[in-house]
Amino acid sequence: MAKRAAGTTLSVLQVNDNVSWRGGERQTFLLARGLGDHDIASCLACRPRSALA
Repeated sequence: MAKRAAGTTLSVLQVNDNVSWRGGERQTFLLARGLGDHDIASCLACRPRSALA
């Protein structure tokens, strides 16, 4: 993994507009969890009442 310069932050916005749970939603979830494991902020934009909501 690339090193970040001291004092900088990295955050990621993921957008998923599917309402059901399939492979793409699983990847979205796993990426958000993995980013968190590396102290990288992650925000998810998804449809209300979707499987990811």
